[in-house]
Amino acid sequence: YAFLSCHFSWYARYGEKGHQAPRDAKHMNNVQQDHGGRTNFTQRIPHESKEMLQNLKEYSTLADAYADIFEYIRTVLEKRHPHAYKQISMYCDILPMNATSPAYPFGGFVVNIRVGTSGHRDPGDELLCVVIPFGTWEGGELCLYEVSLMFDLKMGDVFPLSVLRHHSL
Repeated sequence: YAFLSCHFSWYARYGEKGHQAPRDAKHMNNVQQDHGGRTNFTQRIPHESKEMLQNLKEYSTLADAYADIFEYIRTVLEKRHPHAYKQISMYCDILPMNATSPAYPFGGFVVNIRVGTSGHRDPGDELLCVVIPFGTWEGGELCLYEVSLMFDLKMGDVFPLSVLRHHSL
C-alpha cells in the first residue's frame, strides 16, 4: 500500500552529543580518524529535509495554514508535558542561522495523506509525536502493539512513537 508522505523537517541524524568527549578535546575540525579517512563534518550539523528544500512554496503554505494548530499544540504541550517540551525544544533553539520551525518545539512536521502503515517505530521522533488527523473517514485506527491498544485518533493525540511499535488500520 502506498500513500503520500512529505517530511518538512530539520534533521541532525549524524550529530554527536559530546557528553563523553574528553575535557582536553581539540576542535572537531582537527580530529583525526584512526583509519586515516576523512570525515564530512557538514553532515553533522542540522539541515533541512530534501522534501522541504524541493517544495519550499508548499512548505510555506502549509506552515501558514497550520500556524494556529501549531500554536495550540505548543501551548498544550508546554502545559501538560513541561519536561518533554523543554527537552524537545532544545533542538530547535540551536538551529543554524537562527532558523525556526513552524511546529516549534518540534523540528518539523510530516504530512501523510491516506496513510496506512505496517508495524514500525519512529526512532527519529524525539520523545513525543503529536498526531493531527483531518477530515472524515472510516477505519484508520491507531494500534499500539506493546500495550495491546487500538483506538480512533483525535486531534492532538500525543504518543512516544519512537519506543512503541504501532500501525494504522
